[in-house]
Amino acid sequence: MIHGNRPSARIANWLIAHAERHLPATRREWGQAMRRELEQIEEPSTSLKWALGCVVASYSERVNAMNRGDLRISGWVLGFESMTCFGPLTLLWIASLFNMNRLIYEPGIVFVVALSTVAPFSLLLSLLFITTGRRINPKWHIAFMCGFAVFGILQVISRIGSQGPRFTWFTADAGLVLLFWVLPALCSLHLSLITRRA
Repeated sequence: MIHGNRPSARIANWLIAHAERHLPATRREWGQAMRRELEQIEEPSTSLKWALGCVVASYSERVNAMNRGDLRISGWVLGFESMTCFGPLTLLWIASLFNMNRLIYEPGIVFVVALSTVAPFSLLLSLLFITTGRRINPKWHIAFMCGFAVFGILQVISRIGSQGPRFTWFTADAGLVLLFWVLPALCSLHLSLITRRA
């Protein structure tokens, strides 16, 4: 058994304590086994190698525990995420419905308004999941994610091309593409992962 007053023993004990602190809760008994094993090692260099190996093992277990997480977050946080990601396009969709008499003569715009209906549906399904906990088929969220992707691609096409049908009724700069396309698509992906594991 190594002596506690040696520098190598102090370092090894500190490393084992560090490993114990970073083990996930399901592996707490490993920390005690690590310490008991360390007490049986007489060679200082071997004790340091053992302690370093224990730190690596604890980090590895911590990462594995994080990877097996269910991606669930607080209902309030998920509600805020859904409102932030789906709310702006939902408001734009509502505004476009009130102005449809002016937009009706542009078939490309009417198509995009119809496509942007994915925003209120996504918001409705996410709020339903948050409030009731009712599991929604993840395929719906994947379909919505594809809808947001098509919506964003059409906005970019309208921005680049001067010929052909218009697919936008507002100036689509990079910030709006992020707000109306990227964030909703990422939120839909997140919701599909959450509902798949719910």
